[in-house]
Amino acid sequence: MIETEQTRQQLDPAGTLGAFAPTVVFAMIASGWAVCVTLISTGNRGTPVLDSAIVVLLALMALLFVRSASPLRAPFSSMSHLLIHATILAAFSLHAAATWGDPSEPPGGWGPYTLGIMFLAIGPYRPARELVTFGTASAIAMAVVVYIRAAATVEAPFAVAAGTIVPALAFCYGSSRYSGGVVAGLRLSRARSDQDAARLVDQLRGGISRAVRDSRVTILDRDVTPFFADLIARGEVTGEDRHRAREIAQSIREVMVADANRSWLQVAIAGLRSGQPNRFTVIDPQLVAPSASSQQRTALRAFLVAIDVDSRVESVVMQLAKDGGYPSGHLEIHSKESSAVMRNRYDPYLAVMKIEFPEFAVEAHRNTLIVRFGFDHS
Repeated sequence: MIETEQTRQQLDPAGTLGAFAPTVVFAMIASGWAVCVTLISTGNRGTPVLDSAIVVLLALMALLFVRSASPLRAPFSSMSHLLIHATILAAFSLHAAATWGDPSEPPGGWGPYTLGIMFLAIGPYRPARELVTFGTASAIAMAVVVYIRAAATVEAPFAVAAGTIVPALAFCYGSSRYSGGVVAGLRLSRARSDQDAARLVDQLRGGISRAVRDSRVTILDRDVTPFFADLIARGEVTGEDRHRAREIAQSIREVMVADANRSWLQVAIAGLRSGQPNRFTVIDPQLVAPSASSQQRTALRAFLVAIDVDSRVESVVMQLAKDGGYPSGHLEIHSKESSAVMRNRYDPYLAVMKIEFPEFAVEAHRNTLIVRFGFDHS
């Protein structure tokens, strides 16, 4: 996804989790109010079939939003956004048909306000440009329906249609403006964090180089220096000395190769605070871990830390490989408790990973929770 299409949910997945409950409330208000208005007025007109269809469509719209906005189904897709608009427009068209020719019913009815409130619900999940595009198109479509219906009862249907959609457009542009501002702020914050991280790396690079050099000197002082001192003292080289020299050279080579092949994931696991890193097993023969982005590394590291402080977890096995040429991961968590309890406890971490990894799935098997994830294919 290109930068201009990024959303708050993608840039700040953890923060967006807190928006789920308020946005569901907005969706319930939007659909519930429209349903109540429909049910209250249904006795005044003989269109029970149309009114029932309106109620079904509004309930379907609310369920579609809740399902799409659920953290475990993230990210909120553009298709779900489009279907919500289509459902609202279909219900509003049926409302216009049910109230056709009735001057006591306002031409716009609940439509513009329901559409507008839904923009407050969808705002955190979709980009500003899409909100404006879909909102403007839906408002125009709603205006056409209002114009056709108003033409049968009022003398100035165009003015009525134009005035009716003002609330929907106000909510649409306000929500898109707020969403765009939040996304811009998050991008700026991330850019500054990257700059600070780059400066910190430059500052630490010299210290890291000295630490690596000191560790090599320690190896030389421990094995190589005593060996050569003994050779100089004896003044001769035996076959046993040659064998010992080969052993020292091989051990130094193995240490250097192991350090060179050590990934950020192995370093992160070695630094876990529980003092029980042996519970974790990492299998990464193809060195897939370095292909993870910084956001993916942060999400995965946070998940591992949460697992590490959980004393009920018995063992964790993570296997990374290239599946069909694409890097992917398979994480198995074995615990003393059921996988359903584990999944509920780790839901926030799984929700963030669901957003950061383009391919993500969770399976529960008795006392084992299995997490599968795929890295970017680029």
